[in-house]
Amino acid sequence: YALGDGFGIFASGGGSSASGFADNGTISATSNGAFVNGFSFSNGSLIADGDGSTTFGIAGSYGVINSNGAGSLAFGSSSNIGIVQASGEASFAHGFVDFDGSSIVSSGTGSTASGYATNAFSIMAIGNGSLAGGYTDNGGVSVTGNGAFGWGDKLIVDGDFATAFGSSVTNTTANSFLIGYDGGTGLFVNNSNNVGIGTTAPTSKLQIAAG
Repeated sequence: YALGDGFGIFASGGGSSASGFADNGTISATSNGAFVNGFSFSNGSLIADGDGSTTFGIAGSYGVINSNGAGSLAFGSSSNIGIVQASGEASFAHGFVDFDGSSIVSSGTGSTASGYATNAFSIMAIGNGSLAGGYTDNGGVSVTGNGAFGWGDKLIVDGDFATAFGSSVTNTTANSFLIGYDGGTGLFVNNSNNVGIGTTAPTSKLQIAAG
């Protein structure tokens, strides 16, 4: 148990692990294969730093659940400008975040971000070949990188040869394959099951825009 700013529970060394409760403090483990599990209250953090590291737990207001390293995993719930984040090649972040300013983020080639964000900012994956998906009440899902893949609502895709499925699909680059039902896409299906190619307002079962 760690109480107060500057206090924490720390572990280091090969395959290290740390667990507990931190109120305005930090629970962290540093090494390849590190594991962190616990609950951090206001301004607290759960951090695992190393290739193949894993962080699992709950972070309160302004809290952070973070894993750093290739193949790292971050799972958990965070609220009120909290973050669930995984950084590194093939990293994976999954969780539930609440309130404006909160986010689920993965960064690195082949990284993945998924989950549910209610009244939150976004679910984001950054890196070539990255994946992002989930549901947001008041935010969006964004994926950035060549060959990236995204699914969900209010979806923004930024990268060549990207693929996206969802609602309100926005593509900021060319050479991507998009399927959506409430935004500008190359292939559009509306809620009447009309299909448009090159148009977002098909009036028949299949409508192909001229040009």
